[in-house]
Amino acid sequence: MSRTTDLYDQYILNTAKRSFTLVRGQGVRVWDDAGRELIDFGTGVAVNSLGHAHPALVETYATQPSKLIHCSNLYYNENAGPVAEKLVSLAGPGKIFFANSGAEANEGLIKLARLHGHANRGGAYEIVSTTNSFHGRTMATITATGQEKIYHGFEPLLPGAVHVPFNDIEAMRAAIGPKTAAVLIEGVQGEGGVFPADPGYLKELRRITKEAGVLLLMDAVQCGFFRTGAFQSFERIFEEAGDESAEAKAFRPDAISMAKSLGGGFPIGAFWVSDAFAGLFAVGSHNTTYGGSPLGTAVIGTILATIEKDNLVQNIRDREADLVGGLKALQARYPVITAVRGLGAMIGLELAVEPAVAMPKFHEAGLLLAPAGSKTVRYLPPYIVTRAEVGEALERTETALKGL
Repeated sequence: MSRTTDLYDQYILNTAKRSFTLVRGQGVRVWDDAGRELIDFGTGVAVNSLGHAHPALVETYATQPSKLIHCSNLYYNENAGPVAEKLVSLAGPGKIFFANSGAEANEGLIKLARLHGHANRGGAYEIVSTTNSFHGRTMATITATGQEKIYHGFEPLLPGAVHVPFNDIEAMRAAIGPKTAAVLIEGVQGEGGVFPADPGYLKELRRITKEAGVLLLMDAVQCGFFRTGAFQSFERIFEEAGDESAEAKAFRPDAISMAKSLGGGFPIGAFWVSDAFAGLFAVGSHNTTYGGSPLGTAVIGTILATIEKDNLVQNIRDREADLVGGLKALQARYPVITAVRGLGAMIGLELAVEPAVAMPKFHEAGLLLAPAGSKTVRYLPPYIVTRAEVGEALERTETALKGL
């Protein structure tokens, strides 16, 4: 036992299973306290979009704090407005709220649903979400999450949660009623096992929510902000399906939450609300002390600029082809692989064994991944990953598979 692990054991709540101590990172690589080098394709669970110690982020962290770190939402700051303008240009006409995490961003969506229910649907308060989903760890977001293991022990949950199977439009249609304020889904279920939404499901969901007068909310905390090779996952889903219908081209939810890759390691979240419903929030109806800080929004601005300057969206797509092709080639040789699925820099490798069995083998091979669902591990490489680094990760994957 090291002093680090001893201190964790003595003073930090035992709410996570930890493997070893990381002390340094550079690009796609990290090093532990024994000097061992690993390729990081877990990226802090889809967070480190520019990898570790990216020069542009290091520069932002060096310069912005010397000017202004925090000032609260009682004042304007010079960074938040331009970043919000850029996000709105990508998402569509609407407004942005900056939060501190994905859970807080999803809390904002849930509060939006309640405001809509009170203002426009006679006090409706139910939110229909899906089984196998994950929306956060606060009381409201575990209520929306469709996994019993996440909310077990915290009952009674908040009223108004309804869960139906993912990609099942008839179940969703049947669940929407007079008490429904909103529907909340992920474009790609991440924690649930990397399951993308079907394009037909999305189009019909948009149609029936509009017809019923309920909000369509999308949790893009993990699958958004270019993670799938497009700004939002639904854009990539329609593109991959070759769907050029009018419904696909016009598809837009009423609100979208974002976090993780948005801050590249800095704890920040955001949600976008369409112009049609942004007015539901008024002064005093929602706020946060740290959200939209000068430092946090400077980081987002740096990441947005780097993605554009270095053409990282195309890189994500190119490396997806390398990674998926390589994993499918391994699937043909190793029966322990039961499925390969996902989009962009969000690829799931389903195995015939549980992640608890598989993860130590990947660690021994020098590869960090993230577990998902009951039998899936996630490849969540940084957007800067190169073809050579994908090839090296595939070699380490094969080494791990030989031990399963």
